[in-house]
Order: sequence, then structure tokens, then C-alpha cells
Amino acid sequence: MRSGLKLILLICCALPLHAETPDSNPAASGRIQVATLSKPLGSSAAGTNLNTQPNTSLANGEQLFAENCASCHGSGMKGVPDLASGVSQYGNSDELLRASIANGRSGLMPSFGVPLGDNGLEQVLNYVLSFSGRSPADELNLQAGAQQFDMFCASCHGDNGTGTSTIGAPDLTDSYWVHGGNIDEIRSVIRDGRAANMPAHGERLSAENIDTLVEYTKSLSRNITLAEAPQ
Repeated sequence: MRSGLKLILLICCALPLHAETPDSNPAASGRIQVATLSKPLGSSAAGTNLNTQPNTSLANGEQLFAENCASCHGSGMKGVPDLASGVSQYGNSDELLRASIANGRSGLMPSFGVPLGDNGLEQVLNYVLSFSGRSPADELNLQAGAQQFDMFCASCHGDNGTGTSTIGAPDLTDSYWVHGGNIDEIRSVIRDGRAANMPAHGERLSAENIDTLVEYTKSLSRNITLAEAPQ
């Protein structure tokens, strides 16, 4: 009888252990919670896959550039102007780059071959080259060139030749030249002038596509050094 009572007591003591629910087991509860949270996280990640969203990837920017810009700026952005240089005549901010793409730009540099004459042309040429330390002219010729520059060039390019981005007049003191930086090319630009027109793309491209082009252009730009400029 006593042995039977001991058996009943042992079974009663064991009942709570067998009746324990999974919720009271920390390990089991932890597994259930993780399984519950992992499902919405996986669903959310699949719903925000950036690779499937249009007009945000650089690959899409490359396609947009090829279709709308490469005919002038070149497939590697080294056309006219060279966008890979990291220099923009109208400013490098995202806002100004968007404005250039959406609204277009028109630039005109008058020809100065006639008013300068041959001597004046060489004087201005050497003065412009002196901004980057490339002029072989003596001090007298540089002073004459400075006077001509003040008369014909400073209103657009500034007194010190640093340019005016609001009208797209380039900085003549850096290493980047829109139409080529060797001496003959610079002489030709001063003598004959240049005209350029970038068409507006605001009506053919969405705001999102324009943002993608800005991102793509800036991703491939580089800052050139004086050693890279044509001599």
C-alpha cells in the first residue's frame, strides 16, 4: 500500500512538468517570436528591392545618357563640353545640373580677331596663358594683353579670369578648356569665337529621369590636373 502511495505521489509531482506549455519555455517562446518577425521582414525587403525600381540605378542613367546626351557629350562624357572633367560652366550643384538638363543652355563668345588685330590677339593669348603659368611673353607684352583683356574679356570672364558661372563663361585659370587647351586652339577661340546650344530636355524627360542623369554624370566625373590639360 505504501509503495502504491509513493507511486501516486511521484506521478502527481511529475504532472506540472508534463503539463508545461511551449509559451512558458523561454527557448520555445524565442523560436516562435523569431519565426513571427522574420516573415514580415522578408516581405518588406522583397517589396523595397532598389534594383527593380525604375530610374534610380546607374545602369539606367547610362542608358538615358546614351539616348539623350552622348551625341554631343560623347559616350564616355568626354565630348564638348567634357562632363567627365568634373567642371561645369554653369555650376556643379545638383540644382544647377538639373536646370541645365531641363532648361538647356545657350552660350556665345564673340569673335575678337578683327577688333584685336594680329598683335592684340597674341597679347591677349599670352595674357590668358599667364593665368596658368604657360605664357612665354615678357612683362611689357603681358601688360598690353592685360589692357586688351580688361576691354574685351573681363566683362564675362572676370577681372582675374575666373569666369562667371551664371552666364557660362569658363574659368580661364584652371586646367580645363571647353574647346581644347593647346595654344592654337585657344588662339582660334579668341579669334573666331564660339557658339553653343544645349537643347532643353524638360519636356521629354521626367523629373526622376533628370535626377538619374545628374547622379550618373557626377558618378563618372573626375577632377583633372594641370598636367592632364592639353598644352
